[in-house]
Amino acid sequence: MNKKKFSNYIKSFDFKKLFIDLGWNNYSKENPSGVDDEVFKLSGLVEKRGFVIVLCPSAENGEIPLQSSRKKIENQFSKLH
Repeated sequence: MNKKKFSNYIKSFDFKKLFIDLGWNNYSKENPSGVDDEVFKLSGLVEKRGFVIVLCPSAENGEIPLQSSRKKIENQFSKLH
């Protein structure tokens, strides 16, 4: 992969294509995670040898979840993978 192609993936936030181009496998499973009376739908992007990368959307109010909430989401998800 050349620098221009890499930069285009990053600038367009197209992480799925970036990782697939790097040899990762498609992973499209959705994993809901309930934290502090809110459900986050973790969208699977790619996986390689059991390591999974997912996208966690912002909270319903549009803000990034607090660090404590992100840690809870991570703990729940790590039990699955």
